[in-house]
Amino acid sequence: MHRQLVSFLEKQNLIAEEQHGFMKGKSIDSAIFNFMEKIRESLDNKENCVGFFLDLTKAFDLVPHEELLRKLNYYGVRGLANNWFRS
Repeated sequence: MHRQLVSFLEKQNLIAEEQHGFMKGKSIDSAIFNFMEKIRESLDNKENCVGFFLDLTKAFDLVPHEELLRKLNYYGVRGLANNWFRS
């Protein structure tokens, strides 16, 4: 299901470039590298740089599941696929 959902979302151009979790070829390492690269660019351009850090370890546990199902439906995941997620 993961492979099908990611494939669908990619074809619909619904995944942000900044998304690293659960993406093939991306990891915590690539996320950290991109983050550090943005900091370096900002410093090179003499821009202010601020960091804001959150621990989202349990974030998915707090997602309102009905809202997630509505969003999946909105983005085109309907019918049997949406019912599978509901179950």
